Amino acid sequence: MSTEVTDIAQQPSSSHFPVEMLSRSPLFTGISAEDIATLLACRSASIRKYEKGEVIWHAGDTIHTIGFLCQGIAQVTHIDSNGKRAIHATMKSGETFGSAFVCAKVPHMPHGVVAVDTCRVLFLNYRAIIETCTTACTFHRKIIENLIVALAEETLSLKHKMRIIAKQTTREKLLAYLEDEAGRRDTRSFVVPFKRQELADYLGVERSALSAEISKLRNEGVLESDRSHFKLLK
Repeated sequence: MSTEVTDIAQQPSSSHFPVEMLSRSPLFTGISAEDIATLLACRSASIRKYEKGEVIWHAGDTIHTIGFLCQGIAQVTHIDSNGKRAIHATMKSGETFGSAFVCAKVPHMPHGVVAVDTCRVLFLNYRAIIETCTTACTFHRKIIENLIVALAEETLSLKHKMRIIAKQTTREKLLAYLEDEAGRRDTRSFVVPFKRQELADYLGVERSALSAEISKLRNEGVLESDRSHFKLLK
């Protein structure tokens, strides 16, 4: 499991992940670096380090914290009874995860979270966040507002995924995903956060079928692709 656990309340701002970095993230937007340090100490936050391939949360775990990815890339995955993997989301530095399940008081995590490369995760106790602190700090109220936004974004992400995998064919799923990425990034040329097998797992299709469909779409002049880079032409 994790190779490092640090009580952030005992960390100086010049630690590996200074509060200045956190202040640039959506979760802490509108909160000064000084207030972030105070808030984390007040709420007994912790940071853990995970190496590539390590499990951050197992499916079935009972969780009481919200994860904030300070460094690295992590994926929300599920392994079915036949050993087939499905990727539900890929998260990069600055994003939160677990808020939807914690806020909904889901007793056991339906999915796992795995480190794709070396990750450092800041854990915030959900109850500690939503309970009013004794000093009623304005920045404490602000992080609650930010958490609501993060929860809404996580919910919307899940809805986007459901809309994509509801498509009937591999072609429809792939094009729906690429069009969604193009709209979200406001560009027709972009790099997706998946390798080919990971993209197949995300879309819920076979890799061979996905590769064949990408080749067809290239030949039809619908798109250009090179590994994880795609450019929509039509």
